[in-house]
Amino acid sequence: DDIVLPSGFTIEKYVSSSEYPLFLHPREIHASYYNGATIIYVGSNPGRYIDERAYVYALVDYESDGINDAVFNLYQTTTTNEAPTIIVNDNEQILYFADITSDIYKCTNIHEQ
Repeated sequence: DDIVLPSGFTIEKYVSSSEYPLFLHPREIHASYYNGATIIYVGSNPGRYIDERAYVYALVDYESDGINDAVFNLYQTTTTNEAPTIIVNDNEQILYFADITSDIYKCTNIHEQ
């Protein structure tokens, strides 16, 4: 597919859903910068397309050079296909996320993990 952008803009694929199929249907995305690394947090919603669960991932670009270096699965639901909502407090290094039960979880020191 061709994407038409205004003059001066470019776009390229950062992570392929064929390489990481659980990223299908990302619901939430948050970018953080920590100690020279760029961290992209993704709350996905693959639903019935994969395995009925939702996930929170961290995509880490250690050199912040625009190339993803690592993928970490931080959380997955056990029975629901609803995607978690994610919020990151960069100052406190806390990742908050909610699942379909409306429970809210927090993961501290998230950038250092």
